[in-house]
Amino acid sequence: MATLYFSYSTVHGLDAAEPLNSPYSITWNLGRFLRTKAVERGYAFEYRQLDDCTPVTIGKDDIVIGHSWYPEGFLTNAFKQECKARFLIQPYQHDIVGKNESWWIKQLAEKADHLFFVTGSYWWDTMSDGLYGDWKDKATRLDMAINPALHPHSKVTWNKPGKRRVLAIGADIPYKGLDMIADFARCGGFHLGYFGSAPYERFAHVPQFKHYGGADFTPELQRHLTEEYDFFISLAYGDANPTTLLETACWGLLPMCNKESGYWGGEPFVELRKDDMAFNLDQLLLLQVAPEYKLNELTAHIRRQIVEQHTWPRFNETVWAEVEKWL
Repeated sequence: MATLYFSYSTVHGLDAAEPLNSPYSITWNLGRFLRTKAVERGYAFEYRQLDDCTPVTIGKDDIVIGHSWYPEGFLTNAFKQECKARFLIQPYQHDIVGKNESWWIKQLAEKADHLFFVTGSYWWDTMSDGLYGDWKDKATRLDMAINPALHPHSKVTWNKPGKRRVLAIGADIPYKGLDMIADFARCGGFHLGYFGSAPYERFAHVPQFKHYGGADFTPELQRHLTEEYDFFISLAYGDANPTTLLETACWGLLPMCNKESGYWGGEPFVELRKDDMAFNLDQLLLLQVAPEYKLNELTAHIRRQIVEQHTWPRFNETVWAEVEKWL
């Protein structure tokens, strides 16, 4: 019997009772979907963790679908072998292959028969500007999906004009642009709250700052944050499709981001610019003085787009429509 192999993260989680949250949400949602579809088509199904280095023999009728982030793991070994089709699925932005640390991604992408890129419209539309524009000929763009039930709307009231607060979430990774966020908070004089792995010292020059560290964003914590904060910010150097923008929009916060966070200005989030602090300060001022009914209208509009477009059925079916062509 032919096998469909799926490998996406370093956790299994397919049989967890509840959906896994980001960054493991693709593992749980797409993995379970592929398992069902494989059985329906008469395939065996195997999930392998990214760091699984156990020798595996891939058959000529097998299908392999996986993520690249582990250079010596299952996917690298599987892609060296002949099979019916190889699919690479992962985030994309123009600097996806670093000069030193991620050389293997290029090798896997070139061996793949088809690429699924979880990426925003900005990176997709400008793919020809990057080093790997030719990959687009065998690629499909995927909008990152979320489960709104895990991120219910909880924003009820707004802070007073001029006193509205901004939240940032992100790992201490250069492409997340935490330095730009800190500089924006310093120049704008607004209160900034931050969840993530960056040390407090990174924001020492921000006059109004609260450092939270890591957290599990339960509905209870989400409610607390929407009571305290009004806006969410992403100012990235190169972030493919930040799930945090989608999640905080569902909470009812108003997300702001630059195009390097994956989205063209106003599609659907409030536009910021990486190299234009004056523009960013003007955008913030407009939000700081906006009447509450305008903020409610805008956040409702954004949330509706997220709930309707960034769905797991759409994500999963888009993947399967391509995979099915190879069965």
